Amino acid sequence: MAGKKENMIEFCAWFKVKQDFIYIKIPEGFQASVDMLADSLKGQMSVKLSKPKKPRTTGKHSQNNHSWAHVSQIAQETGYELHEVEYIAKVRAIKKGYPVKTTLSPLGVPCPKSQADIDTVECAILIEEYHIIASECGIVLREE
Repeated sequence: MAGKKENMIEFCAWFKVKQDFIYIKIPEGFQASVDMLADSLKGQMSVKLSKPKKPRTTGKHSQNNHSWAHVSQIAQETGYELHEVEYIAKVRAIKKGYPVKTTLSPLGVPCPKSQADIDTVECAILIEEYHIIASECGIVLREE
């Protein structure tokens, strides 16, 4: 899980607490970004700690395949392009907790995150939105 905003870097990391300090192992590929941000700070930073998110499942019988099977079937049965159905479902799912990118689009509107960057809970929100869209369109989804 990794996200960037102008003044923020987010990643999952190993840490150690020792005598009133938290030591964080910077993951591979983040050192330059961390150095650049650290240079702009005045010795202090904002910190948010949380449990790591569980990545969505992939492979046969996974959430990822479940989601792609639904969006493919909806696209095929409605005549829309797959990416159109996917985008509409993601935008509709934002109000239910589907995540958005930390930077706005060039038009100043939130952009839904790529399915590759979501966790199991967020993928479940997207799958539920596909179920709702299919129901609205009178499509009986194949559950594999």
